Amino acid sequence: NISESNLELVKARIDIETGATYSSQEMIDAVDRAMGTTLFNQITYSSFFKDTLFGAELTVHEHSQHQVKGSLHYDSYRSAGILVNYTGRNVLGDASRIVITADIAIQPRFRVQYQKIFGEEKNWWWRSELLGEFLEQKFYLGGDVADNLKSRYVHFDNQINLNLDPR
Repeated sequence: NISESNLELVKARIDIETGATYSSQEMIDAVDRAMGTTLFNQITYSSFFKDTLFGAELTVHEHSQHQVKGSLHYDSYRSAGILVNYTGRNVLGDASRIVITADIAIQPRFRVQYQKIFGEEKNWWWRSELLGEFLEQKFYLGGDVADNLKSRYVHFDNQINLNLDPR
């Protein structure tokens, strides 16, 4: 019961085949690898007997494809604000994730990150990230406040990576 957009990624990560024989530890390791993708909030199993063989059927409970979270924050230096986070899975292609975070405040900050896992064995991944913040820092000279330094910072990062052991 894995969504079509996540199925190939999960198959590549768990590395088990239907009908093959596995030890208990190998099954635990496979479930751990699937949980490591952070696509699921729970994986359960039910056991069954077929002919003379003992089998297990895994049931996964996926996180929602779209998640929105928020919070309020306050500190005496940066003031108050609202932090909003959106995480979308498989919105811009299978085995992908987009994260958009915004700090809506007097001194705003934002982050946009896109990650895509690809390759036949799903062992390559590409990530692009844009980070920006518009802050005002107190500048001290000789222990006294000299001025306010306005920081307008925007950073872009792009990387491609290979998991040497995709399991």
